[in-house]
Amino acid sequence: MELGKDPVINSIYNGIKKDIKVALDNECYTAALILIFAGIDAMANLSRPENQTDVKQEDFVRWVNSYIKIDGCKRITGEDLYSSRCAVIHTYGVDSRRTRDGSAKRLIYKVGGYPSVDYNPSVSNNLLCLDILVLADAFFKGIDKFVVNMFADTQKKDIFEDRLKKILRIISYDDLTKSVGKNKI
Repeated sequence: MELGKDPVINSIYNGIKKDIKVALDNECYTAALILIFAGIDAMANLSRPENQTDVKQEDFVRWVNSYIKIDGCKRITGEDLYSSRCAVIHTYGVDSRRTRDGSAKRLIYKVGGYPSVDYNPSVSNNLLCLDILVLADAFFKGIDKFVVNMFADTQKKDIFEDRLKKILRIISYDDLTKSVGKNKI
């Protein structure tokens, strides 16, 4: 198989990661944030339990808690990022049902500056300001570790590879017509 057709290379590295990098390089930070959340959803889907058909909130939270590590910050949890995902994707905002009922922290975003996560309990115990660039970096590192773990786990490898076959891939028109002619899609 050509590397460009490999789903890990095509979909994850030249798809999910590259799309986020392009958005960041062009200072389209909200788009990058949305793509990060969509990417986490995709990783959670690839890691969902074998007998489970659809990805669930618990899968997203478990994937984040396992793979997203923001240096020096233990305050942001998978539940917080899931809540933020819901707020950003569903309302293009920062509040979700979970932030309103107090079960998740309210995350707002910035670009650059130190520290990478701002927290001031005198302002709010439930408000954190997270650097999008730091989140993207943590997500990219999480993807790398996840892919290695999936291929290293003999029990999960086959399931992972089967699910990778179903992930969105972009191919050239010429390759598409060759594949259709050979019934390889």
